[in-house]
Amino acid sequence: MTVMRTVTGWWRTGPGRRRVWGKDFAKLAPHVRPEYVEALFGAPAFELLVDAQRLTGDGVSSELEWSDFTVTERVWPLAEDGYLVTWSSVSEVHAYSLTTTSHSFKPRIRVGSTWFSNGEFTNVRLGRTRLTDLSRALNHTSIHEVASWKGARRHDYYESYYFGNAGNYQTWSCGVSGAGYSAGEAGAMDSLGPDGSPSCGVTSSSNYPRSGSGSWPTSVRTRS
Repeated sequence: MTVMRTVTGWWRTGPGRRRVWGKDFAKLAPHVRPEYVEALFGAPAFELLVDAQRLTGDGVSSELEWSDFTVTERVWPLAEDGYLVTWSSVSEVHAYSLTTTSHSFKPRIRVGSTWFSNGEFTNVRLGRTRLTDLSRALNHTSIHEVASWKGARRHDYYESYYFGNAGNYQTWSCGVSGAGYSAGEAGAMDSLGPDGSPSCGVTSSSNYPRSGSGSWPTSVRTRS
């Protein structure tokens, strides 16, 4: 048993760590407790407060409107292969994202409807799947939002998809940035798009993208 435990520990922190990170990311979901994320990935390396907005009202007896609130942004560097980011309040995670910064870290992430539903979905391979392939697989007309920006040293491009009831009302954002692997040069941001973009990354919310993928709940958003 001692030998088996030693070999398992060596595998999880050595050659098999990238596979473990991918499997642990798949265990995340909006509204999990921050302590649950730490149980999977350990203590975060960075933590700061950021401004965000959330929808209030029920849309029936009162109108829906955005109101300001503060969330805690936590960052877990995954060795030199990528990083995990979450945005949470005291008791729950509102959004999370995964970014790859290495050609060796290419986790597969299911984007779209949940298991046992009949909605659209596809599997994204971070650092390999291209945005044009993603939009085709999910039906290009389902893109909820497209946005890009660039500065002197930073640039981002992402596409958001909303999946309604079949996707537990989550919004997934997939895109590229200067922080991710094979993200191109900042000067090329004007031409980045579904047809010319490099491989994508993932964020999910109810989460938030880099050269990676993630998810946001549709009722919460960060403020720029």
